[in-house]
Amino acid sequence: MSNLNSTLAQRAKVVIGLFVLQVVASIAIMNTPITQSQASSLNSTFGTLTSPIYSNPTLLGKATFIFSHNLLIAGIEFIPGIGWALFALSTYETARVVQAIALTSSSSASHINAQVLFLSLFIFPHSWLELPAYAIAIMESFYLVYAIRSHSVTSEVNRAILVFIFVAVELFVAAIFEAAELIMPVYALAYWLPALLVFFLAAVAIKRINAHNVAANTAV
Repeated sequence: MSNLNSTLAQRAKVVIGLFVLQVVASIAIMNTPITQSQASSLNSTFGTLTSPIYSNPTLLGKATFIFSHNLLIAGIEFIPGIGWALFALSTYETARVVQAIALTSSSSASHINAQVLFLSLFIFPHSWLELPAYAIAIMESFYLVYAIRSHSVTSEVNRAILVFIFVAVELFVAAIFEAAELIMPVYALAYWLPALLVFFLAAVAIKRINAHNVAANTAV
């Protein structure tokens, strides 16, 4: 089972690779043309979908809506095949929406650069929790396929349950940060202080999950 029980470093490399793929693919998609009418339609649809977030006055209300939507996406991404397709589709749609917002949020004489707008999202801590969570979900779906092919499903399913819980917590914390950024944007950068603590606790949790599964499989 040595191949199946891959080291934490190996899995981390997969997650980092998927995260970089998201960013690079998004930037590449934004380099493809989009018409003003398409941008306006996308922006209108996005506004309709996100209106419950902006209309809800409470932090918990905003966070709950964001979390439920993001957890649904991540949950599906755990499913091999279907999850990979959704990962590609959500990456494409997110890039297009950012491109549409950039195109429609300024005068026709001076549009906001879509790539700059997209990269500016990484100024805020919630982006460093939300996007990696999707990469972690896809990573686990890859290992589930390998486990099926290696006839070692039980150990990987146990790991997948722990990973799903981790992703759910990660997305909930990301939603709290994002809601706080919307309610009090003036303090958005100050949220990096608690975010650093969250990242530290996440690293500890990941190591413990890995150690738990290694110990369990060694016993087997």
